[in-house]
Amino acid sequence: MSSKPRSPASPANRDSKSSPVSKKPKVAVNVAYYKRRLDNELRYIKSHHKDKILYKVLSVEAEGRRWTVLFLPDKPPFNAGAYRLLVDFPAEYPFRAPSVMFVTRLHHPNVGEKGNVELPILIAEAWKPTIRVVHVFDAIASLLNYPQVATAIRKDIAEQMVKNKADFFKEATAVAKNHSEVRT
Repeated sequence: MSSKPRSPASPANRDSKSSPVSKKPKVAVNVAYYKRRLDNELRYIKSHHKDKILYKVLSVEAEGRRWTVLFLPDKPPFNAGAYRLLVDFPAEYPFRAPSVMFVTRLHHPNVGEKGNVELPILIAEAWKPTIRVVHVFDAIASLLNYPQVATAIRKDIAEQMVKNKADFFKEATAVAKNHSEVRT
């Protein structure tokens, strides 16, 4: 019988908490790839959305990791204004979804009081590296034009939208006129 010590990786010396199998591996993204991917995404958005502008990128900051986007819905009542959205890309992008938050106040059932937006496309389990930023922006533009009562963050506004659509339109238009940015 040999008296060699067991290696740290042997099954007898591994506990379930430190097992590399139980942890999700952290993805290291090459900075040059990250930058190139975001540059390509930005170039794509600027060149392919000329007919019907529902959003435009206003600024790119922090080495391309934070974008400011202006949304211009074309359906009432949200077509009364323009809405600023911050997009933060994590260091693991495109393997992790960006986070989005409206800076402009909205009276919308799918936008939280602090500007948070919950989209199925942005859920960690649903996110895939093949999803482009344009897909996220198209989903947000669609959500602004067509609020989804079933997935509402603000149940009170969703209820108002269902029970008294005229009051919902009136209040959403008033908030848009008082808090949104001027459409350019």
